[in-house]
Amino acid sequence: MIFEKILAKLKVYGVITDSNDEFNINTLINDTKIEITTYCNLKKYPEDNLQLDNILVNLVVLCFLKSKNMTFFNSQNSEESSSNIASNEIKSISVGDFSVSYDNGSSSSNKSATTAQNLDVEIKKYYLMLNKFRRILW
Repeated sequence: MIFEKILAKLKVYGVITDSNDEFNINTLINDTKIEITTYCNLKKYPEDNLQLDNILVNLVVLCFLKSKNMTFFNSQNSEESSSNIASNEIKSISVGDFSVSYDNGSSSSNKSATTAQNLDVEIKKYYLMLNKFRRILW
């Protein structure tokens, strides 16, 4: 179910996945579940928890897009950009009131980070939401 939600969200953003991408998405799902359970001090990822599943989906989509360096086009600019597709590198993605900022290409030495680094950076943005699922260990 999570996998289908991720594919649907990627499809909304215009990303078409292949078998390699599906393998990477499944790997990201497992890695993100481990990160969430570790941060929240849980023994096992709770299945059928809509709030955690939503966080999981957003984290996987963001990390996948960062690792692929995908370019999104604003629907207002889609007519102009459809004939001339440029590939800018994504600098940052925000989820609340969705925003994407692009790297202008001035620093070529700052290429995308590895998937693990992307996951680590993105999950820190969700700590406030994950805190309500966090358990104290003695």
